[in-house]
Amino acid sequence: MSNTLERLKQKFKSRAEGEHVVGATQGSLDDPLSQRLLTLCLRLDPAAAQSTASERVSEAIKELSVLAQSVDLSAELEDLWQLVQPFAVANGPDATRYAALEFLRACILSQHISTELFRLSLFRTLVSDHWGRGDLDIRLRTLRELTKDGRDLREVEQEIGDKLSQWLDALASLSSPAGSATAKAQPSTLTPASSTSSAEPQATWYSQVDLASIRELLALVVNVVKFSSICLQESQIINLLTAACYIASRSSDPNLIRDVMLLLDAVVRYGTVPRAALSVVTRTLCFAVNMNDSSQAAWQIMRNLLKSHRARHTMSELFSIVDPPPDSPATAVLQVRGAVFIIAMANWGSQRVKSLSYSLRYLLPYLQRATELHAESVDTEILLSLQQLISENKDTFSVLDWEAVADVLAGMGGHWETEHNESTTSSVLASKTSALRPKRLFFELYNDVLGSLMRFNFAEQGGNLPSWFTRIFLRLGPWLSEPTVLAFIEKSCNVAYYATFKDWVAALWILTETFYVLDKRPTLRHKMLLLLLHRYTPASALEQEEIFDAVIVPLIKHITRKTDPVTFGQMMTFLLGIAENCAQKHLTSIVEALVQCALNTESDAIASVLMLAELLSAMKSAQSAVAVKPGTAGLSEAMSCRAAHALFTVFQMCANKRGGDGCLLIYKYLVRLPTFPTAPRPVRLACLKYLTGMRSDAEYRIFIPPHITAEIQDFELTADTPPLSPAVEGHAASASNLALNLKCFNKPRGDVDTALGGGKGGQKDSSAAITEIDTRSMCLMPIAQHSAALLLTLTREEDWEVYSCILQGLASQLSNLHFFQAAGPQLTVLRGVFCDMIVGERAAATVKNLPSTVRKSDIYLTALNILTTLLAYRQFFTKEDQDKMLLAFQTGLYRWPSAAKNCMHAFTLALLELPQNMTKLLPGTLLKVSQMMSTAMAVHNLEFLATLAHLPSLRVNFTDADLKRVFVIALQYINTTTPTSSTSSTPTTASSSALSVYIVQLAYQVLLAWFITLKLPERKKYVPFIIHYLLLESNRRSSVLDENVELVLDMLIHNSFADCWSKPADAPRGSLVDKSAKLPSRTWVQGNSLMTSQVSAQPGWINLTIRRPSGVVSLSVRLENRLKSIAAPVNQLEAPVAFEQVMRHRRSSAGKKPPNIDDAAPTMLRRRDSDSASHTQWRKHLRSTSLTSISSFQSDLPTNMDASRVKSEMSIASSPADSVVTDYFSEDVGSFPRRPRSSSISSALYPEGLDLMMATHSPRHERRDDGTVPQSPTPRQIKDSALSAIRARSDTQPIDPGFIFAQLITYPNLEFNEPSILLPEDDGILRGISVLDRTPVLDLQKIGVVYVGPNQKLESEILSNTHGSRMYGYFLQSLGRLVRLKGCRDIYTGGLDTSEDFDGRHAIYAQDDLSQIIFHVVTLMPTLSHDPLCTSKKRHIGNDFVTIVWNESGFDYAFDTIPAQFNFVNIIIEPAGGQRVGATDLSAPQATGSAGADSAATASSANASRERAQRGSEAFANQFFKVYTKHKSDMPEYGPLCEAKLVSGAALATLVRQSAVHANIFSQIFQRSGGGDAHTSNARERLRQIKRIRDRALSTVGGGGSAARAVPGEPVDERETRLDFTRFT
Repeated sequence: MSNTLERLKQKFKSRAEGEHVVGATQGSLDDPLSQRLLTLCLRLDPAAAQSTASERVSEAIKELSVLAQSVDLSAELEDLWQLVQPFAVANGPDATRYAALEFLRACILSQHISTELFRLSLFRTLVSDHWGRGDLDIRLRTLRELTKDGRDLREVEQEIGDKLSQWLDALASLSSPAGSATAKAQPSTLTPASSTSSAEPQATWYSQVDLASIRELLALVVNVVKFSSICLQESQIINLLTAACYIASRSSDPNLIRDVMLLLDAVVRYGTVPRAALSVVTRTLCFAVNMNDSSQAAWQIMRNLLKSHRARHTMSELFSIVDPPPDSPATAVLQVRGAVFIIAMANWGSQRVKSLSYSLRYLLPYLQRATELHAESVDTEILLSLQQLISENKDTFSVLDWEAVADVLAGMGGHWETEHNESTTSSVLASKTSALRPKRLFFELYNDVLGSLMRFNFAEQGGNLPSWFTRIFLRLGPWLSEPTVLAFIEKSCNVAYYATFKDWVAALWILTETFYVLDKRPTLRHKMLLLLLHRYTPASALEQEEIFDAVIVPLIKHITRKTDPVTFGQMMTFLLGIAENCAQKHLTSIVEALVQCALNTESDAIASVLMLAELLSAMKSAQSAVAVKPGTAGLSEAMSCRAAHALFTVFQMCANKRGGDGCLLIYKYLVRLPTFPTAPRPVRLACLKYLTGMRSDAEYRIFIPPHITAEIQDFELTADTPPLSPAVEGHAASASNLALNLKCFNKPRGDVDTALGGGKGGQKDSSAAITEIDTRSMCLMPIAQHSAALLLTLTREEDWEVYSCILQGLASQLSNLHFFQAAGPQLTVLRGVFCDMIVGERAAATVKNLPSTVRKSDIYLTALNILTTLLAYRQFFTKEDQDKMLLAFQTGLYRWPSAAKNCMHAFTLALLELPQNMTKLLPGTLLKVSQMMSTAMAVHNLEFLATLAHLPSLRVNFTDADLKRVFVIALQYINTTTPTSSTSSTPTTASSSALSVYIVQLAYQVLLAWFITLKLPERKKYVPFIIHYLLLESNRRSSVLDENVELVLDMLIHNSFADCWSKPADAPRGSLVDKSAKLPSRTWVQGNSLMTSQVSAQPGWINLTIRRPSGVVSLSVRLENRLKSIAAPVNQLEAPVAFEQVMRHRRSSAGKKPPNIDDAAPTMLRRRDSDSASHTQWRKHLRSTSLTSISSFQSDLPTNMDASRVKSEMSIASSPADSVVTDYFSEDVGSFPRRPRSSSISSALYPEGLDLMMATHSPRHERRDDGTVPQSPTPRQIKDSALSAIRARSDTQPIDPGFIFAQLITYPNLEFNEPSILLPEDDGILRGISVLDRTPVLDLQKIGVVYVGPNQKLESEILSNTHGSRMYGYFLQSLGRLVRLKGCRDIYTGGLDTSEDFDGRHAIYAQDDLSQIIFHVVTLMPTLSHDPLCTSKKRHIGNDFVTIVWNESGFDYAFDTIPAQFNFVNIIIEPAGGQRVGATDLSAPQATGSAGADSAATASSANASRERAQRGSEAFANQFFKVYTKHKSDMPEYGPLCEAKLVSGAALATLVRQSAVHANIFSQIFQRSGGGDAHTSNARERLRQIKRIRDRALSTVGGGGSAARAVPGEPVDERETRLDFTRFT
C-alpha cells in the first residue's frame, strides 16, 4: 500500500510542477489540486486510517469520487482504486464501504479505465461474495454500467454467467421457506401453493425493493442472452431459466412476469432451451398463458418453441402436465389449463403449428386425463377446445373420434363434489346430490358439445342410444341444458329400446330419479312427469300397477320434501292425471299423499286421520289420539292449500268419472282435516268452504255450486302449468256439476215427491237421464260426520278466522234442507249449541285471537240467523227444543239492539211455522216491541203485528192489556212518524221520506186489521182507549185534527157496530136500490161523511147511502105506516131476490133443459149484503128446511154443468160473500171451511172444478188412459158441502143496534150547534160525488206472477210459459181464488180484459178488509203465435211494481231479467233443495188454465184424482222454499224478506201475499217520493174529496170552515169525551 502511496505522491508532484489544474473542489478553491489529492490520499493511508475516524475516511473517498468524475485522473485512477479498494470489505464500516462502492462507480463513469485488468478488478469487486443483500441494488446498477447493460462483457464473460445466475437465484429465494435448493430440486412445483381455480396467481412474495432489483437483473440477463448467449454455459442458462420461472410463479406483478417472458423469449430466439430446463419453462409458459397481460407473449414463445427442435420434448412436457401422476399435488390447475389451451391451439387452433402431426385419438385421451383434476376452469378450457375442434373438423370425425370426445365429456363429471343428502334414502340420491354450481359458460359449452355429440348419435346410430352415452346423461343430466336433456328424455322413454317391460320400468325410474329427483329445473321436472303420465295412461292394468309401484310410489313417498312451489305444483298436476285412471288401491295412496301435504306432516300414518269417523259419534271431549302431527313438514301454507284443492278435484273426479269410487274415503278426510288445530289455516279454511259449499237437490244428490267449482278451476299452480282440473261448464243444476253418484240421504219409497210430481199419470222430469239413475248404486256420504265435525270444531276452535268461516258456512249450507236430512241428531245438538251460546252469552268463548274490530253482537246476530234457518228443520226437534229456539230469539231481542230486526223477522216466520209455540211468548214479545219504537224498527215491528193480526187462533190468551199494547204501538207510529219533504232531490232524503209515509200507512192498516178482528160486541170498549192515545202529542195542543186522526176515527165509527164489507154490491135493475132510475134524492154533509137519501121505486121504501172515507153503507128503510095515497097494502118481501129466483128456477126446472150458464143474465144468483133482514130470514128458512127439500133442490141443478165455470160465474162479486149460492153451494167446504170476515185470506176458498196446477190436468178432471174425463161432482156431494157450510156459520149477530145511529151523526164534529149541510144540486157537487163514488173504498193491488222453468234465462222463454210445475200450481191455488174474467164487473182486474178473454179466461184474486189484490199470472195468459216476444203479457207484468217469481231454472234470477219501468221489487221463490221439485216436462202439451172444457168422467176416477190432489196438497204444505226479495238499488230495506227465509208450503202463500202487498204499497210511495204528488191511500183520498165537497158547499151557502175542530178552550178530557161516539150507544 506504501508503494501505491509513493507512486501517487510522485504523480501529484509532477502534476503540480508541470500541469495545469483544470478544476478544484468547492471546499478548497485556493488550494492546488495536487496538494488536495495528496492530502486525501494521506487520509486513506492504512497506517493513518486506523487512527482517523471513519467519517473522515468516508468523506475523503467521496471527495475523490467527485474529483474522479470532474478531473482527468486517468494516470492516477488505477492507483487511487488500489488505495480505496481495501475499504470495500464486508467487515468495514458501512459508510466507508458505500463510499468505496461509490468511488468504484465513479471510476466506471469517468471512462478512464485504461487496462483490462483494472476492469476485471472492478468486476470482481462488484460480484464479490462478501457483499451483503443490502448492497445488491447499487452493485447491480454499477454492474450494468460496467457492462454497458450487458452489451460489453470484455474480461468478464467467463465469470458473469455464474454471478448472474447466483444473483437471480438469490433474489428468487427471498422469503421462500424452502429456499433456492428446493426450487431447483422441484421445478414442477413452481406454481402457487394453493389450489385455486382463478386465472390469476396469488399475490407476490417480493417487496417493492426486491421487485426493482429483480427487474434490473432480468433486464441485464436478457441483454446478456441476446448479445452474448454464446458466452453462457448450458448450466448457467438452466439456472437462469429455473430462477426466472420460479420468480414468475411467485409474483402477480404483470411487469415482472413480462420481464420473465422476455427472458424466455430471448433464450428461445437467440439460444436454445436446455433439455433440463424445458419442463420448468413449459410449465411457466402454461401458467403465463392464463394471464391477460402475458397470454399472447407466452403463446408466441411456446409456438416458437414448438417450431424448434425441442417440439417433441415440449409436447411431451405438455402431455405430462395434463396427465399428472397420482401423487402430484393439486396445485397445477392453471398449468393444466394453459397446457390444454396450448395443445388445442397448436394442433387445431387458428394458429396451429403445422409441423405437429398428432392424431385426435392420441390427443383427446390426454384431455380426458385433464378432467381428473375436477377443475372447472380446466374443463371449461377443454370444452372450448372441443367446441372449436368439432366446429372445424366434425365432418372428418370418425366414430372413434366421437367416442373419444364422449369420454372427455364423461370425465368432466368427476370434478362435482358430492355430499350425502339425509333427506333421501335412495343410494343414487345419496351419491349424486351435487353441491357445486358451475358457471354459465361451462353449462353453455358443455351442452353445445354434448348437443353435437347427441346429434351425431341420433343421426348416425338411428336406434337405441349407446350405453356409454346414456351413462353420460344419467351422470351429468342435472347439469345439462334443457333442450339437450329434453331430447334425451324423449328418446330414452321409448319402450321399444328395451328388451323387457321390466327393463323399461327400471330405466324409467332411473330417468325419473335423475331428471326429477336430482334435477331442480321446473321445465325438466314437468316434462318428466308428463312423459311418465303419457306412458302410464295407455298402459294395461298390470303394467300400470308395475309402473305405479316402481316409479310413482317412490315419488310420492317423500312428496312433502319438495319445498319448491313450482315443483310441488307440477307434482299435484301429475297426481291428478294419475288419479283419473289408476286402480282403487293406487287412488288411496294418492289421496293419502295429498292429505299428508295438506296437513304438512312428515308422518305417513295418514290412515289414522279417519279415526274421527268412529270417535265423533260419541262427541267425546278429548281429541282423538292419532299419529299425525300437522305442521311438522317444510311445505308452505300455499303449497298445503294447493294440495287441499287437488283433493277437492280428485273428489269431483271420482264423483263424476269413477262412479263414486273413492268419494267416501276422500269425504272422510275432508271432514277430518279442519278438526286439526295445528293444520295450516288456509287448508282448514279451504276444506270448510268446500264442505259447507256442497248442496243437494230434491233427489238428495250432492252437487258442487258454480262458485266453488270456479275457485278450483281458477286455482292454477303456476303461470305456465295447466290448471288443477279441467274447466267445468254449466251450473249447479246441470249434469256436469251434479255428482250423479253421490247422495246425502236414502229417500224412502213413497216420499212426498211422488205426490208432487210423480205417480201414475204424472209427467216425468225433463232431465230423464238424471232421474232414472239407480239410487241403490249411489255412494252415500256421511253427512252426520260432516255435521259432527263442524260441531266439534265450533265448540273448541281457538282461531277466529276458522270460527267465523264455520258460522258463515253453516248459515249458507243450512238453507239447503235436503243436504241435512240424514243429520237429524247432529242438528239437534247444533240447535242446542247455538241456543246455549245465545242464552248463556258464550259466543266465541274458546277463541283466543278475536280481533278488536269484531263485536260480540255480530257473532250473536249470525247465530240468530242460523237458528232462524233451523226453524225449517223443526221435524227433528221436540216441542221443548222449539220452545228453546224461540226463547233464544226472545233473548236476542232483549239483549242486543243490533239483532232486534233479525229477531223480529224470526218471530214473524215463527208465527206461521210454529204458531202453537209462539202463543205463550206473544205477551212478552209485544211488551218488548212496545219498548222498541224507533223508526229503524218500525217496519219490522209492524210486519210482525200485521202477520199476527191474521192469526186469531194465536190470540186466545190475550188480555185487554195485550190488545191495548198492540193499539198503542200502531197509534204511536201514526202519531210520531212525520214524513219529510217529498220534494227533496237527494236519494237519501227521498228514501227516508218514502219510508216515513209507508210506516204511517202500514200502522193504519195494522190498527184496522186488529180492530176488525175483534168480536163485534168487544169493539166498542176499545174505542175510548184508541181515541185517548190517538190524541196524544201534537193532537192535544192542536185545535184541528190532522188527517191521520180523522182516518182512524172514521175507521172506528165505520167498523164498531157492524161486521160488514166496506162497500155494498151493485143492485140489480128493478131491485129496491136501482141507481138507473131517476128518483128524488138529497145529499147532506155530516162531519166527514155524505148521506144521500133516495126514494125507492117500491112505495114505502127509502134508500140511504152513507159515503165515508172508510167505506160506503147502503140501507133500505121501509115505512111501516100505510101511505094515504096508496089504497093497496105494501107487499111484504119474505126473502132476498136471489132466493126467489132460485125457488122459481127450482119450480120450473123439472123436465126442462138446463140453461147455459154463460148466457144467463148478469143479475142471476145475486143478493145484497146490506139486506141483513133478508139474510136472516134466508138463514132461518134454510134451517127449517128439511134435508129432503134440500136434496130435491140440489137434484134440480144441472148435472152436466162445468163445475168450475159455474163456480167462477158465481164468484163474480165485490166481496167473498156476494152470493148465497156462492157461499153455500159452490164452496168445497168439506175441505176448506168458510173463512170468517176477520180471518186471514190465506184460507180463501178455491174452486173445486179447476186445478191451478197448470202442469197437469186438474185432479178433478184427470183424463183416464182411454182419454175420457171423469164426471163433475154429483148433486149429492154439493148438498153435503152445503149442509157442512150451514153448520159451520157463526150464530153471532153481525150488526149492533147502534149502527144506524152511527151513520146519522155528524162525526167527528159532534157540536150540538152544527147542523147537517144540504148539498146543492149543481154540476160541481154532482161531479165531486161522482168522483168520490169512482174512488175505491179498498186499496187496489196488482201483483205479477212469473214462472221460470228449468234452464230458462231469457225474457221471451219465461213469458211464453203457459204452465208450470205441480208445486207452482199448489202455490197458485193457495195464493188466492180463481175468478172468471169475462163479464167480471165488481172485481178489480188490474187492466185484464173482461170482454173477449184476450188476457185469458181466469185470474187469481184475493181480498181482505184492507185491499183487493189481482195477480197477473203469466201462465194463465195465452201465448199467441204471432207474438213471440209476448208483449201482450209484458204490458201487464211490466206495469206491476211487484213481481212474484217462481224460479225453478237452477240459476240465480237476475233482477233485470224482465226489464220494465215499474219493476221495483221481485219476490223470488225457489225450492229449498236448489233443484226444481215436481217439475214437469215443458215440451209436453199441458192445460193452459182452461179447466172445465173436458167432458164428464166416472165418479171413481174423480175420487182418485181428489185423493191424489189431497196428497199433493199435504206434500206441498210440508215442503220448504227459499224466499227472498230483490229490489231497485236505490230502495231501502223495508221487510223481512230482504234476507232469504226458508218457508214451508203451508205458510208460503200467506207470507208472500202479505209481503207482495206491502212491497207494492211501498213501491208506489217510493216512486212518488221524489216528486210533488205523494202517494196516498184510497181512504185518505176519499177523506180529502169529502172535505172538498163540504168546502164547496159551505162556500156556496156562505158557511164556516171545513176542518174538524175543537171548541176554543175545550179541556183535553172533554175533547176525548166528545169524540167518543160509543157513549151514545
